[in-house]
Amino acid sequence: MGLTLVEKRSAGCALTMGSMSPIGIQARGTFNSPNDGIIFGVPRQFSVVLKSLIDAGFPSGRAFIRAAERGRDEDSGAAYLSKVLAGTKPAPLDRVEGWANALGLTGTERAHFLSLAELSHGPETVEAEYLRMRQELAELRSAVREARQRGLAPHRPERQKPE
Repeated sequence: MGLTLVEKRSAGCALTMGSMSPIGIQARGTFNSPNDGIIFGVPRQFSVVLKSLIDAGFPSGRAFIRAAERGRDEDSGAAYLSKVLAGTKPAPLDRVEGWANALGLTGTERAHFLSLAELSHGPETVEAEYLRMRQELAELRSAVREARQRGLAPHRPERQKPE
């Protein structure tokens, strides 16, 4: 549940990657662009997450490609991975399942990783809104949990059956 927020400002654009990621991304930074609301050369959230996971589990990108893409051309795989990590190419959708397997991702982490891969093919604004909504949902769930712990909300709200 990472957070990428892209804000339009007159001086440029801010990109913040927040601390709510189930895969441990806790980076923050602001990158300014001379063009209002456009970020050039800043990696997408998928690239940031992928790099963090590779760094945590593999000695190099080539070792990751070797583990994730057995039987494929290692040189071309490593070259494409470099472009994905740099943010110049989107995630290769035909390979990300294998990448998730090699990274040992399961459950929510895997689903989030695959969603970020798909989002890397769309506009940054769509990615930012999706991630903002995921963050908001996480905050709402946390508030409900806290309210339930304090006895301010029922533990299981009764759902009404449609008539």
